[in-house]
Amino acid sequence: MTSLQHSNVGFVGPYGSANLGDYGILINDIYDLHCNHITVFSYNYNWPKVQLDAYCTEIQVDYCVVQVKENYFFDGAIYKYSEDAILNGCRNLDEVIRYVKAIDVLIISGGGWINSFWAYRTEKIAKIATIIYLAKSLNKPIRFMTQGLGPLGEFAEWYKSLFEGVNATVPVRDKQSLVVANRELKLSAKWCPDDLLIPNQRWDNFKSVLAPIETPYVLIEPFVPMENLKNNADMIGYFSRMFYEWYGCRLFYMPFDLVHFGNEQAQYCSSLSAYADYYDISSDLFPKFEDVLALINGADFVITGRYHGLVLALSCAIPVIHIVNDICGEYGANKAYSIVEWCFANGRGSLFCAGSLLDAFVKLETQYKTIRAE
Repeated sequence: MTSLQHSNVGFVGPYGSANLGDYGILINDIYDLHCNHITVFSYNYNWPKVQLDAYCTEIQVDYCVVQVKENYFFDGAIYKYSEDAILNGCRNLDEVIRYVKAIDVLIISGGGWINSFWAYRTEKIAKIATIIYLAKSLNKPIRFMTQGLGPLGEFAEWYKSLFEGVNATVPVRDKQSLVVANRELKLSAKWCPDDLLIPNQRWDNFKSVLAPIETPYVLIEPFVPMENLKNNADMIGYFSRMFYEWYGCRLFYMPFDLVHFGNEQAQYCSSLSAYADYYDISSDLFPKFEDVLALINGADFVITGRYHGLVLALSCAIPVIHIVNDICGEYGANKAYSIVEWCFANGRGSLFCAGSLLDAFVKLETQYKTIRAE
């Protein structure tokens, strides 16, 4: 996409948490488009303002938080709400309209929210849809950054209606998304790698101030429910001790989010052994991109259940074990498969797959010595 440095560029997507993948995509898109003035439509007062304040200090940033009427979206299925009903549910509609009128183009980013998995987050989807409906009605150009699409399931017709009339090609990051775009959404599409597979060079302006880790370490992103971790606490502690005794290697836990399978999990896992540590994001409130890259680049191995943990490990050419869990179902499997296929075709990194954290530890045991020798 061409530079938009002289435009007021609107961005809409799932911007409402500390998640590294979500805010990383947004800021990377802002950098890629050479934006000087942006308007971010969010569904949360704090996010992504905290991250944009850190990484976009030279850019004029306007914020518009879409608010909905209390208890309005009581039904868990977004397809039960028409365009008029969704707009009627916006509590600050006049304010939102003013912000949409002021933009020159709307960018739909965010990675992977166009699916049945996300569609049950009714209020959040309604807030995103409000901006898209208004941009269409005001004849604002609409463009997509790289998306993961589907599965849509029972929400296919609703999503098709949402994007009806949008004259833009959708860059998609997996082959299944090509099918979803063409057959279900009736949109033209082309395959592109994930936005963070080749991070914009402007990220290099931010240097990690974390103290170097002196001993070899395996970096683990714990995208695992707490109940699962507690049920396997003894084995997690055992593997930590074993790797240190056998290889002099510590386990270092790195959260990608503050609360959603994030800092609590990392802190808990590190507490199970004297040979484990974790990256505490409780004071910064989000994982800093430069810190995450520094930790990945310094690791002997990465274990992750998150898609963008996989993407960044492969981007840094660090051996990685990807936990293919059932938290995100088919949606998660599709996007992971595509990035793996691309990296193998382009000779990037070494990849192994596991079905759980304990399974990942077993695979790590069999592969670690070989990887270290290389």
